[in-house]
Amino acid sequence: MHLTNFNNPPNVFVHVGYNDFNADIDGTNEKFQVHQDLYYNHNYDDERSPGVVQLTLYKKLEDGKDEEIGQILTKSSEVSKDLENIDVTSNVSEGSLLKKKIKEVILAKLKK
Repeated sequence: MHLTNFNNPPNVFVHVGYNDFNADIDGTNEKFQVHQDLYYNHNYDDERSPGVVQLTLYKKLEDGKDEEIGQILTKSSEVSKDLENIDVTSNVSEGSLLKKKIKEVILAKLKK
């Protein structure tokens, strides 16, 4: 089935997260962060579920700022394989970000 014209396009869900990792660049240990925006809809097994990830790579600078290196759009199945090959030092996904935000809101209300 080929669908090129949606009268009612399906919802696409987005899962966000990031991974911090280190890499040896010309003998120097550099710090990086990769942001991931995963677009999917598991209700479908065709083009209505794109199953793609937008990756944005940042270099962590010494002054605490980030320098964007670039972006790429790729199939999510390929990203999973590649993430196994890097030394991830920390990661955050939308679930843990949401829990942290809820905790912050509750604590702020309790302090009032």
